[in-house]
Amino acid sequence: MTIIIFAILLFFMVGLVYNYKKFVLLTVIFYPWLYLLLLGGRSLLSYIPLWAVLLYFLRERHRLKVKANQYPFWICVYVILLSSLLTGIYNSKFGFSIVGDLCSIWILPFLCWTCLQSEKHIMYFLKMSFIMCAIAVIYGLYEEVIQYNPINVLFQRYENVYFAHVETRIGANRYGFQQVTSIFSSRDFCGLYCTLYFLFIGYIQNKYQIVEKRLATILMIGLLSIVVLTTARSVYMGFIIGCLLFVNPKTFKSKRFLVVLIVGIFFLPTIVDYLAEVVNSFTSTSSIGGSDSSLRKQQLLFSIDQMMKSPVFGNGVGFTTAMTKLRSNIIYGAESIWFRVMMDYGLIGIVCYVTAFCYPLYFLFKKKLYGCIFLVLSYIVIQSMTSCPAYPYLVLPVIFLKMSDLGFFGAKKK
Repeated sequence: MTIIIFAILLFFMVGLVYNYKKFVLLTVIFYPWLYLLLLGGRSLLSYIPLWAVLLYFLRERHRLKVKANQYPFWICVYVILLSSLLTGIYNSKFGFSIVGDLCSIWILPFLCWTCLQSEKHIMYFLKMSFIMCAIAVIYGLYEEVIQYNPINVLFQRYENVYFAHVETRIGANRYGFQQVTSIFSSRDFCGLYCTLYFLFIGYIQNKYQIVEKRLATILMIGLLSIVVLTTARSVYMGFIIGCLLFVNPKTFKSKRFLVVLIVGIFFLPTIVDYLAEVVNSFTSTSSIGGSDSSLRKQQLLFSIDQMMKSPVFGNGVGFTTAMTKLRSNIIYGAESIWFRVMMDYGLIGIVCYVTAFCYPLYFLFKKKLYGCIFLVLSYIVIQSMTSCPAYPYLVLPVIFLKMSDLGFFGAKKK
């Protein structure tokens, strides 16, 4: 297995040398799979994005002929770098993992921005993303039908040896469904990914038809199904907020909306009972498991208590991970990105992360890309309510901006 994983790493690193643009985009597209694979105890995402960054500064910045200072989200990179540096220096814990995370989550979208220089690159990214989503949907539905996930079993067998930590959900049911993880490390990450691409594909397809309309509709129904089948409340909340990007006053006057309304009324009794169960589960988890509001409050109080040991700069990267093992009966999985930020990075980290999340909203509002604002909000909500792995979400706003600059949204649909 080590040889196979090393071969995958070598494939991407050599690919970046010979076809930089294509393999940067492939790194983003296959991000969930690369995250899972370990080599030397570290994810491949600790190596590949770092190699891509080194190649950019050594060679590609001269060949790509793109003005790096025009990248719109540098502020996000700078504040996260500042937080990491201050925390690392104060706690003497500035290691390879910090550099890897910075490159894979925050600098990778910049590299993607430099590589999306024409319609050909945009279309390549979109079509490969469609394929990745289709694989996730097909396997997720297969998992729900057979009530078993063979890939998840393989991941668990070699967890922390060849594969990153995966969530055990085999045989666990909630709201009447199997808690689907599909090809991802956890149901939360599965739901996050499918939510973002449901919103992304829906918005893009409405503005500029990338694939045949029927195929796009089938894929979106599949992604919606997987979102529901994850049974993750944080994902549901982020999905609902994200769907506001589809709201348009003209929608309520269309015949399509009338059909949806009639069908919705017909299934209303079932929908109301289901939603009531979901809403009640936020305050009481006795019937479905997981963390309710009292457990989240317990995690928050514990995070504040640990942060006060080093309130300004935090306790250093990796502190939260250690606490989830030592005090698992209190912190559980530290089910919010903010709990980790509080304990690891302190007040400096909180300010920097708030800035990194809010600045894209301000920029997109200024650019009048209102639909994309809800996509970013969806990501923030899900990350704030769960402990799923981070994703370089700024790639999607970058695609929106590039498509806008290249005239996609002003063009007639194909």
